[in-house]
Amino acid sequence: MDGAEANPPDEDLEDPPGQQHQQRFRSRTFFVTTLRYKISDLHTLADGKATKESIIEQLHRECQEVPPGAGLSLSLRNQLETYSKEVRRAMVSVVGSDGCAPLFIACRRGNLMIVDYLIDTCNADLEQKGSYKVPDDQSVHEVTPLWCAAVTGNLNVVKRLIKAGADINAVSDSGSTPVRSACFMTHHDVVEYLVKSGADIHRPNYNGGTCLINAVQSAPLCRLLLQSGARVNAQDIQLKTALHYAIQEHRLDSVKVLLRYGADPMLRSRHGDDALHTACLHGSVEVLDFLTQHVKYPAERVIEAYELMGCTYMDGFRDLPLAVSFWKKALSLRASNSIEKSLSPSLEAFGHVREFASLEELESAAHDIDLLRMMSVVMSERILGPYHKDLLFRLMYRGAAFADAGQPHLCIRLWTEALKRRISHDTILYTETYFAAQALTRLFLDLYTERNLASTQVMKVLDLLIESIPGAMLLLSPAPVFRKQTDCFDRILRIIVHLLHILIAVQTDEKDLVVRIRHLLQLNPTSSQGDTLLHMSAASSSFRPPNFFDENQFRIFPNKPVTEWLLKCGANSNAINLHLSTPLHYASMPHNYSPEILECLLSYGAHLDQRNADLKTPWEYLVKNPDCPSHIFTPLSLKCLSAQSIIQHNLSFRGNIPQSLEYFVSIH
Repeated sequence: MDGAEANPPDEDLEDPPGQQHQQRFRSRTFFVTTLRYKISDLHTLADGKATKESIIEQLHRECQEVPPGAGLSLSLRNQLETYSKEVRRAMVSVVGSDGCAPLFIACRRGNLMIVDYLIDTCNADLEQKGSYKVPDDQSVHEVTPLWCAAVTGNLNVVKRLIKAGADINAVSDSGSTPVRSACFMTHHDVVEYLVKSGADIHRPNYNGGTCLINAVQSAPLCRLLLQSGARVNAQDIQLKTALHYAIQEHRLDSVKVLLRYGADPMLRSRHGDDALHTACLHGSVEVLDFLTQHVKYPAERVIEAYELMGCTYMDGFRDLPLAVSFWKKALSLRASNSIEKSLSPSLEAFGHVREFASLEELESAAHDIDLLRMMSVVMSERILGPYHKDLLFRLMYRGAAFADAGQPHLCIRLWTEALKRRISHDTILYTETYFAAQALTRLFLDLYTERNLASTQVMKVLDLLIESIPGAMLLLSPAPVFRKQTDCFDRILRIIVHLLHILIAVQTDEKDLVVRIRHLLQLNPTSSQGDTLLHMSAASSSFRPPNFFDENQFRIFPNKPVTEWLLKCGANSNAINLHLSTPLHYASMPHNYSPEILECLLSYGAHLDQRNADLKTPWEYLVKNPDCPSHIFTPLSLKCLSAQSIIQHNLSFRGNIPQSLEYFVSIH
C-alpha cells in the first residue's frame, strides 16, 4: 500500500491495551480510551471496508479523544492507507463542525504521534487554517496549525511542523504570527526556538502590536527578544510602546529591562500619555517611584505625577487616605521647590468647584467627600487636559456615583459636559459619544416617569446632537463608509426621537419644540437604511430605563405624539427608505401595528397603495390583520387609481405628463 512504509508498527490485538506506551502512560484514562479503539478495530474488521465519510468521522473523533501520547487506531490507519496519497490528503483536509481539520486538532492537543502520521503518511496541508478560541475573551480566530501549536505551548509539535516546512511567519486573521502568539502566552521555550529558526519578531499584527509588546508579562522574555534585535521603541496604532504596556500591567521588572535597553520614557501615546502619566493613570506606585528616581523630570512634572496618582486612587480605587497622602506629598514638593499651582477657572458643569491650593484647604475639604471628589476631577482636567479619555471616563463615573446617591441632576450636569466634550473632540460617529448620549437618555426616561425632570436639561442634550448632525453627515458622505460609524449615527438618530418623546411628555414650550423639529426636518438626516425620523417614530424600538428589570416590555415606539409632531412640523408622510418603504408600511406591519399612527399618517396624506421594493403596499399588510378597523380602508382616489393603471399597463409616462406628477405615478 502506498505510504505503508511510514506507518507505526502494527499493534497485536491480543496484547494488553496500551502495552507499546506503558513506559510513558499508565493512567486509567489512557487504558480505557485505547481499549475502546481496539474494540472498534475488531468491529470494523468484521464489518468490512468503511465509507470515506465514516473514515473521516472516525478520524475527527480519534483526534479529539485519544490521549496526547497515543496514535490513531490500527483499523483507521489501514482504512486510510487503502487510498492514494492524494485522496488521503483530501480526506484529512475535511473540516469538522468545530471549524478544524485533523492536523489542526492534533496540534492544538499536542498529539505528536498523530501529527507525525498526518504529515508523513497523509501529506496533510500544513497551512490549512482552523478556528481557535482564545480562552480569556472567547474570541475565535482563524489560524494555522503552527500558530495553534505555538499559542498552546506544544514545543515538540512546533519543531515537527517547522521541520516539515510550515510557514514560520504565517499570520492569523488579525495579522498575528506564531511567535507573537507564543509571546502573549509567555511560552519562553517556544519563542526561543522560533526566534532561532528565523521567525520575524518585528512583524506586528494589524493593530501594530509587536512581539515585544506581547511579551511584557515576562521580563526574561523581553530580554530574549531585545537581545535578538527587537525594536524597543516600536509603537502600535495607539502610539503605545512596550514600556506603556509594561507599566499598565504593573510589571516593574519588565520596565527595568526595557529602560536598560533604551526604551524612551518620553514617548507619548495617541492620548498624550508618556511613561510617567501611564504609571499615574494605572495606579502603579512602584513604577512611579522608579521613574522619578531614574529619569530626569522637571520638578513640576514630578509634582503633577503625585497629584494625578492621588486622583487615580480617589476615583479609581476609592482609597481616600492614600489619595490624600499623595496630594500632601505633592504640596510638600511645591513648597520645597517654590512652585505655585496654576488653578483653572471654575466651571458651572463642575459646580464651580476649585481644587485646593494649600494643605489647610486640603484638610478642610477632607471632611466633605463629595467636594474632594469634585476637586479630584478638576485637578485631573488641569493635568490631563479637557478631552483626555481618562478625564471623560472620570466625568461619567463621577456622574454615575451622583445618580446612585440620589442626586440625578448633578449626574446630568456632568454627563452633559462629558457628551459636549466627546462631540467636540470625536464627533457623534464614535462609540463612546453614543454611549454618553444613551446613558443620558436612559436617565431622562427614568426621571420623567417619576416626574422629576426639567425640559431644559433634555433640550440642552438635544441641541448638542442636532448641532453635530451636519458635520457627521458630511463625514459619512464620501466612500468608503465604515460600519461602526454608520451604526453610531443610526443610534444617535434613535436617541433623538426618544428625546423628542421625552420633551413632548414633559410639556415643553411649543415654540421651542417646533423650532428644533423643523430644524431637524430641514437637515433631513436618515439612517444607513434610509429611514427618516418619521420612519423611526412609526417603528418598534425602545430603551429600558435602569429600574426596569421585570418581564414587561417598556415600549415607547411606535409613538403617536412624536409622529404627530413630526407631521405637524412638515415631515413627508410618503418619504421612502432604501427599501422604498414609507412610514405607513412600517405602521401597517404586524409587529409595528398601531391604529392611532395609521390614522395620523393617513390624515397627512400617506398612500395606502404605495409599493415598496417587494411590491407590497400598506393595504396588503392591513387586509391580513383582523384587528385593523374597517374605516381605515377608505376608497382610493381617482388620482391613485389612474397612477396604478399607468404602472400596471406599463405605459410610458415620463415626459408625457407634467413633471410634478411623474414622482406620484412612479410610487404606485
